[in-house]
Amino acid sequence: MSRIARHITWRNLVLLILFALLLSFVAVHLYVRQHQATAAVRDLVRHRTLAPQQIQGWMTYEYLNVVFKLPPNYLRDTLSLNSPDYPSLTIKQSARESNADLATLVSRVQDAVRAYQP
Repeated sequence: MSRIARHITWRNLVLLILFALLLSFVAVHLYVRQHQATAAVRDLVRHRTLAPQQIQGWMTYEYLNVVFKLPPNYLRDTLSLNSPDYPSLTIKQSARESNADLATLVSRVQDAVRAYQP
């Protein structure tokens, strides 16, 4: 019998199996949550339930690009955004970085989305 096999007790084997089951459960749970979130965004895009006047500071530019079917750099170029975190930053983060008023920036984003012509 190998040296490793002699040190594995039934207790350790059961603990190892329980740990593997726990890891499997966590992985499946995270996969399901990610799939649900992706499906929710896909449904939102498909039904286009968001109007420009509903844009809020918590939304990322990436989210807005997807929902309103904008080119990836349209908002960055239109609003003269210089953040290296674009498009993954929120409007609120963008306002904070540029010392701009959040309500004013949200209004500018809404106007840019309304003005987009494919």
